[in-house]
Amino acid sequence: MSKRLRKQGEKSLDRLQARIAKAEARGDFRGAKRLRRLLSRSYNVKVGMMVEEMDRQNGLKRKPFTHSETSPSQANCNALQRRPELLTEWSWHDERMAVNEVLIEDDIVKIDAWRRTRPWRPWKNADAKRKANWLHLGKAPADIYKVFPVAKSSGGYRAIHAFGLMDRVRQRLLLATFDQSLKTSPSIYSAKGNGGRKAAVERIRTLLEDGRKVLWAAPLDIKGFFNSVNRDWVVANMPMPKAYIKSTILLDDGEEYVGRYMRDCFGMARTRAKLTEVGQLADMMLRELWITSRAGLPQGAATSSAIATHIVADVLAVLELPKGVFLNVYADDMLILGASKEAVERAIVTLCATFASHPAGSFVLHRVAPRRISDGFEFLGMSFRRRKGRCECKPDRDAFRRAKARLVECALQIEAGELEASALHRVLAGVRECLWTWSFAGAWVWQITRQLAAVLPNFRHLSASQLLRLRDEVQSVIFEQGRR
Repeated sequence: MSKRLRKQGEKSLDRLQARIAKAEARGDFRGAKRLRRLLSRSYNVKVGMMVEEMDRQNGLKRKPFTHSETSPSQANCNALQRRPELLTEWSWHDERMAVNEVLIEDDIVKIDAWRRTRPWRPWKNADAKRKANWLHLGKAPADIYKVFPVAKSSGGYRAIHAFGLMDRVRQRLLLATFDQSLKTSPSIYSAKGNGGRKAAVERIRTLLEDGRKVLWAAPLDIKGFFNSVNRDWVVANMPMPKAYIKSTILLDDGEEYVGRYMRDCFGMARTRAKLTEVGQLADMMLRELWITSRAGLPQGAATSSAIATHIVADVLAVLELPKGVFLNVYADDMLILGASKEAVERAIVTLCATFASHPAGSFVLHRVAPRRISDGFEFLGMSFRRRKGRCECKPDRDAFRRAKARLVECALQIEAGELEASALHRVLAGVRECLWTWSFAGAWVWQITRQLAAVLPNFRHLSASQLLRLRDEVQSVIFEQGRR
């Protein structure tokens, strides 16, 4: 893909964002509104974002959709309803029939091999220019996006949305246009400029190092935060045009591309969505999955996290915590730290009441009893504990399991000759970065790599230099720990 088009789009984006910031700084809000409208319709910006997204998808090498006879529920029912001649033999439907509409309520039992797999072709610059002409934040494209279930640790399933090329670019363009007008808070680390998850963990470690400030902790999270958001409040209160909110954020466009038929297999008027990976789910779970996918903010959209941060910041603006209590927020996870148990408990009650009474949604928090710092607690996939005046921060078991699986996969590929030995350096650096909070991460990586080298002769020969380097780093870390 053309680097010139991408750089031209980035240059136009930076210039327009700088003009918007200057207009708002001098109080010219009408001028800032006109500039945002200009940015949302800028051809150079849209082409640059389209080229960047197409280049990313070219690296992924999109796989064509193939229909399986063993899982007919994964068929694209919306496309079938737009082309009824593809429905062969028979299918379940109710008795209500119309000239131009067929209401299919149950699963399709038998379908012909209606979709032919097309050979994969990488995106080109002409495709980016052509699609940029049709991209608009207030009008939904003809592309279909997927909805698939992900099992939750507490039970049940979470509806995750996977978007295609046009939707992803539309969401990025919306954030680039209106992200400066969205609210944030210094206590929120999932927003722009606050450093993200790494900064949140560092802030917690800094607070735990001072034993006088923090002695108790209480991790909280909001039950079904994204699904609990009031969509009417979002439309009425977000600082952007309502057409953009309905079409790009809530995926509820009145002019949505529907073809001839307005219904899908489960009676939901969501014509662009395709439910996948549900072959083993019962009918009631499928209906519940569709209902939850229609509620609140779609999980998986790039705009949902920014809107959620705006809502949480709006709640925290009216929140008054007791003196000596610290609050850390990352997405819908919260951590309350305080010097006394009573102050932490009062903060929990205040936080629960404030979120429950906010008009943005009926948010319910998981209430837990405060824990001593010396007993340890878990937050953001990390285990925190203060022992002998020092804070210990260690990743959870899932992080170690994923890191070990990545090392084993790389070692097997190198042993089979599918990867070069230089790839091991990148994998080791990635695993070390995932375990950066743990002081003995290097020793753990060296131990796993040494065990793999003992059973894989070819890998042992190619990884000898990496093992020596890791051993030297581990010895230096152990020496520093002994001096402390």
